[in-house]
Parts: sequence; C-alpha cells; structure tokens
Amino acid sequence: MLAIKNFVGWGMDRWKRFTVSDVAVFKICLLSIGALIGMYWAKACRKLAPFIWAAAVASYVYLIWRMVFCDED
Repeated sequence: MLAIKNFVGWGMDRWKRFTVSDVAVFKICLLSIGALIGMYWAKACRKLAPFIWAAAVASYVYLIWRMVFCDED
C-alpha cells in the first residue's frame, strides 16, 4: 500500500509542474482514447481510426516523456 501511495504522490508532484499546453495534450490524449472506444461501435467512423490512433499514441508518448524524463529542477 505504501508503494501505491508513493507512486500517487510522485504523479501529483509531476502534475503540479505541468503547463497549460501539457494539460491540453493530456486532454487530447483522453479525448482521442475515448473517441477510439466509441468509434469501434459505429461502422461509419472506422476509416478515421488511424488518425485518432496517431493522436492518442503521440499525446500519450509526450505525456510519459514529460512526466518521466523532463526534469525542470
């Protein structure tokens, strides 16, 4: 349980360092993943799936890089 508490504390410390543009990328990531989940229920929108996958993966990779590798100390 202590490991989870430490991990959440680490995440919250990193979140406090995010800028407005980082939060925008985070929201794009969540929106694109939600759109992908919803898109697979409708056949008409499936041709847009590769573009939304690209947005989801790119924003997710950016967020991981920003949280783990980018120290602004």
